[in-house]
Amino acid sequence: MFDSDVSYPRLRHARTTDENSRDLSLVSQLSGRWGARSVSDGKVVWAEINLDSAPSPAT
Repeated sequence: MFDSDVSYPRLRHARTTDENSRDLSLVSQLSGRWGARSVSDGKVVWAEINLDSAPSPAT
């Protein structure tokens, strides 16, 4: 995902009353690893998901 903000993301633990700050927590829980890298006009956040251990879609 591309973001024009140059500050790096940081994992925060949202409280039940928080209305945001959950995106990176979900990425962290669902991926094997994630990170970010700087690009000329912002940053790219990436994640690796192991498809062999991914849950099956609901039927």
